Amino acid sequence: MNLNVLTVKYSIFGSYDFVDNTPENVSKLYEEFNQDGFMPNMVTLLKIEQPQNKVMQLLRPQLVNQVMPCTITILPERVDVETGINVKLDNIITFFDRILQMFELKINRIAVNKSTIIDELTKEEAAKLKDKLTPPETYKGEHNLIEYASHRVARKRVDSLGELINVGRNVTGISTANAGEINRVQVDTDINTLGENTKERFEIEDCRSFFEDALRSDQEILENMVGIINAE
Repeated sequence: MNLNVLTVKYSIFGSYDFVDNTPENVSKLYEEFNQDGFMPNMVTLLKIEQPQNKVMQLLRPQLVNQVMPCTITILPERVDVETGINVKLDNIITFFDRILQMFELKINRIAVNKSTIIDELTKEEAAKLKDKLTPPETYKGEHNLIEYASHRVARKRVDSLGELINVGRNVTGISTANAGEINRVQVDTDINTLGENTKERFEIEDCRSFFEDALRSDQEILENMVGIINAE
């Protein structure tokens, strides 16, 4: 059994339409982040205007650091910082803080999405996960199971924020070698503050507290998965 982190995406949410891909904004971002090895880039979004069904292209600013690696993307409704596990949380907070101050942004929601692969499972280990996560069978005497998914969302209170958050995890069994032999699973966690509360109430230190708690929750989820695999 081996655990490999694919990506970690930290996000803040708000009304960021005005931070578009203008030369002025790109120049500001480059001057602020060039010292850390980031280079300017852009992403293209498609927007459909109703009722004419007119398709418009929106260009949004992005910063890319291929050495870290790390990508910062400013979208109309959120800012994403996507990276691996080698970038320290202090750096993530610094990146967000710079952008918040640069454009005077407000935050109404926070999220962390993380994807981890558990691979090199033995037949016995894979069977333990399947038996725990997938009942009941699709038909009596089922065999040649080639894929399964288990989805779960719970709410917990984060004392530092004084409110509930969503803790979601999705587990997908993947057949990589022979059909019917699932020998790895992907664990995707989606941890976020409640979307129905749109008040701009979070500061940068709230983001730090949330990210720390979310990463702990993700670790607990992975430890629970390992516990199933190692159970006698």
